[in-house]
Amino acid sequence: MTIQMRYILRDTNAKLALMDLRDHMSVPDWIHTHAALFKSISIRPDGYPSIADANYCNVRYVWIQDFHRMYVSLRELMAINFEDPNE
Repeated sequence: MTIQMRYILRDTNAKLALMDLRDHMSVPDWIHTHAALFKSISIRPDGYPSIADANYCNVRYVWIQDFHRMYVSLRELMAINFEDPNE
C-alpha cells in the first residue's frame, strides 16, 4: 500500500468515526473505540501537544484534521472534574 493510499484510508476512517459519534455512540465509548485511529493520525513531538498528521504531498486531509480536533476536545472534556472546587 502506498503512503498516499494510507492517508486516504485514514481520512475515510476518520470520517466514519465522526459519523459514529453523531449517530450511535456515547462519548466515552467513542473515545475508547477510536483510540487506535487517533494514535495512527497523531504526531506528538517531545514536550508539545499532539497534532494531526493530515497533510501529504500538498494534499490536506480534512477528515483527519476534524477527527483529531474532536477527539482531543472530547478527551479533555471527559477529564474535567465538574465537582465544586470550593467544597
